[in-house]
Amino acid sequence: MKNLVVIMTLLVMFSCKENTSVQSKDIAEKVNVREQSLEVVTEFYNLIDTQNIEKYGQLFTEDCQIFFASSKTPKTFKDVIPFVKEHYKAFPDYKHIVEAMYADGEFVTVRVRYTGTHEADFFEQKASGNKVDYKGLFVFQVHDSKIIKVWAIEDDLGLREQLNQ
Repeated sequence: MKNLVVIMTLLVMFSCKENTSVQSKDIAEKVNVREQSLEVVTEFYNLIDTQNIEKYGQLFTEDCQIFFASSKTPKTFKDVIPFVKEHYKAFPDYKHIVEAMYADGEFVTVRVRYTGTHEADFFEQKASGNKVDYKGLFVFQVHDSKIIKVWAIEDDLGLREQLNQ
């Protein structure tokens, strides 16, 4: 009977140790995914204002889906390039300032501030020379160190109001 108690105790100890080891491994893997996701999104924001589209374009999968505000149809990275170029043409000093960044696994949420000077026509708006300062929220989904989805909400009304002053 004494041997049975010793064997049962050892089995329970081994079982607990194994379970703890699996949990530690899961936690380490989740932290690694979180850190990789943060690195990719941080690199995106470090590169975007350089306007090296080819370099920061490598951070996206070819079939990445980008959703703006309440759009039902996603855009691809290639669809967005002309819009990005238009921004930097109209606002040559356009900058992204990351105010906050939070990650949970593959998902990274960013609160970003934009600044720039309106020096050329922007869509239907003639150059005003106005300085703009507005904000946006983004959620990125990153998988295997590539951005696979983006949801973006920007203060377009705030931007338009500043352009019309």
